[in-house]
Amino acid sequence: MLETPDKKKFFTPKRNYSKLLEFANSFNCEISTVKLQDGEILDLTSLAEAVTTEQSCKRAKFELIERKKPRKRNRN
Repeated sequence: MLETPDKKKFFTPKRNYSKLLEFANSFNCEISTVKLQDGEILDLTSLAEAVTTEQSCKRAKFELIERKKPRKRNRN
């Protein structure tokens, strides 16, 4: 799962983890491993489109397994 700073959640297969790291670091996104119970899993092309059009998976049900890359905290 990719979660943006504004709490939008996107689900993609675990095999895309290495491809998402640079994006997650650049845009301060969190990457987590989840068990998806109800929701849409996006391939990279669909994920890129969804993120750029600000769509997110609506009301997906999932269980958090592990936070792989937590979001950086803002220090003011």
